[in-house]
Amino acid sequence: MKKHNISISLLSIILVILIAAGCSGCDWFSPTNPNNGNLSLVWQSKLYTTGLVTGRFPNIIYENRIVITMAQIAEYETKIVGLDIETGRQLWEWKDFFLEKEEGDFYNAILYKNRLVFASGGRHYCIDTETGKTIWKNRTNNATSSVISQLGNKYYYSAPFYDNLERTAVFAGEIETGEIYEIYRLDSGRTSKAPTPFVAPNGDICLAIIQGIKAGSDWTSGIQHYAVLFNHTQNKVLYSQKIGSPDIVGADFRAPVITKGKVYTDIGKGVVCYDAETGTTLWNKSLNGDVLFSHFIVQDDKVYFNCENGYRYALDATTGFVKWQESNTGTCSPIFMMNNVLYYIGGGDGKLYAVDADNGTVIWREDSPNDKKYGFSTVSPIGYGKRIYCCDHYYAYCFEAAK
Repeated sequence: MKKHNISISLLSIILVILIAAGCSGCDWFSPTNPNNGNLSLVWQSKLYTTGLVTGRFPNIIYENRIVITMAQIAEYETKIVGLDIETGRQLWEWKDFFLEKEEGDFYNAILYKNRLVFASGGRHYCIDTETGKTIWKNRTNNATSSVISQLGNKYYYSAPFYDNLERTAVFAGEIETGEIYEIYRLDSGRTSKAPTPFVAPNGDICLAIIQGIKAGSDWTSGIQHYAVLFNHTQNKVLYSQKIGSPDIVGADFRAPVITKGKVYTDIGKGVVCYDAETGTTLWNKSLNGDVLFSHFIVQDDKVYFNCENGYRYALDATTGFVKWQESNTGTCSPIFMMNNVLYYIGGGDGKLYAVDADNGTVIWREDSPNDKKYGFSTVSPIGYGKRIYCCDHYYAYCFEAAK
């Protein structure tokens, strides 16, 4: 019996050594801080080799199996990684950038089947989300915005040309092949926003475009915006309607949001809603701050956003009236909504916020478990089921959701 106990003890020690050796450096294996205030940590996964992660790439969930985010190899040298959604273990990595040192400034990415497409500065990439291999990559002669939009197997973006930044056009790209072609050139002015494609009631493919024209002799005089509807199927402009008032702030890169026949967009220091069919302004909510960084979401007949004036808002999507307004930290990440809770990263304090969508009150706001200096990265959190995924400058995290 004594020899048997010694054998069991020896076997246990060997197993512990093997597990420790096999998981050395594997931060996904066991969280160092299982509880951090109201945050219940499920897993964490190391994102850096040397230096902190300074690039910007959206957090993506593929088929509820893989979390895709950005990691750091060295200073100004980044990679994209796919993590197992249940454990945080790295499944693949991708670093086939055109630039040897790509810092990474990609504000959004789109998924089509197993293809992840993203672009910045005329550099376009498509990754196989199952394997992390390059499907295609292209370079263009236009200064592609890092924001693209999608309809089916095509993606769209607007960009000026390198040889003349006053010339702006709208482009379409084929997700399957990577072919890119110009579809509409603005007659004047420019647009920094991605267009929003949609299918019109008659089946035609149309694009909602926000065009900015100088209000005076130069751009510092202010920008007057126009809502443009371009019919891609018929290759013609259906309308161009003035929206908002001239403002030096301009508009952010992100595409307008279209739902229930209405188009929502930020213009200067405000949010505008107009009729998609006619371009007629339905309401214009003026603010004493812009929403360039946090953008907005439209869900459950409300428009949610964080404003640079230090407040977060919910507007009635039909009227533009304020449903609630609560104090906030100003510059924030884009918002993600799940189970009637708004999640975002506060730019002023680097905390992860969970906010009740009904009344705007904070359910909790918590620090990063590991990065007390900078906090969480100001990239939108994402979620699935009852879990929230986000990153700081060192780790990717999975937390239990607020609801």
